[in-house]
Amino acid sequence: MYCSKCGSQIQGDDAFCVSCGTDINREKAAVSQRTAAAPASFPWTKYIKPFLAAVVVIAVAIAAVRITSIFKSIPEVTEKTSINISNIENKIISIGELATLQYDYTNIIQYEHSHQIGSWNIPFTQKSYLVSIEGTVKIGLDMSSVSVTVSEQTKSINITIPKAVVLSHELIEDNTRVLEESSGLFNKISISDWATMATAKKQEVEAKIAESDMFTRAENDAVKMLHSFLTGTVPEEYTVHVTVKRS
Repeated sequence: MYCSKCGSQIQGDDAFCVSCGTDINREKAAVSQRTAAAPASFPWTKYIKPFLAAVVVIAVAIAAVRITSIFKSIPEVTEKTSINISNIENKIISIGELATLQYDYTNIIQYEHSHQIGSWNIPFTQKSYLVSIEGTVKIGLDMSSVSVTVSEQTKSINITIPKAVVLSHELIEDNTRVLEESSGLFNKISISDWATMATAKKQEVEAKIAESDMFTRAENDAVKMLHSFLTGTVPEEYTVHVTVKRS
């Protein structure tokens, strides 16, 4: 212990300071009185850890609430099948000409011709022939003008196809037989006669086809073929509708 007046060291049993004479007992009593009057210090170390733990818990709870609200604001993601219209169109267009009906026929063609003056036939200019011909007509659709639309609301794929037409019409020359032929001295049978006859016969046959139900049958067959063709290409939950463009 040291004297509060002069700083000299005080022995434990000294009553007075040997240097300045200060009453040591009175000094001790004053220190004890000041110590008793001082307020007690708060035990921070006792409560600091529980306080920090509570702060951490509150922070975690606030973060959890925010994360939950964020996820709730995100729309629910469901599995959705995407239909690629271009892929479907390209697959159908790649078919090219879809021939669904073939019409084979055999006809007898009779041809007569002579040069005339008014209504008078000039002698030695008469020519005629009787020919048996065979032809093949292919009826179908040109798939290059197909169009595809998709409705996600009704889960439907709408395919519009063109009307059926005559895709090809050929005369089978190997099966052509001349049954009878007569050529005038001044009017020989020529290749142009055959071409004229063939063109006229083709037009006649195609006119009969147009009057029949062959185009309708060809379109119905095309619709069935497209449904089969697209099997496995579109998802099962979609319905395929095929219609013929009439305008």
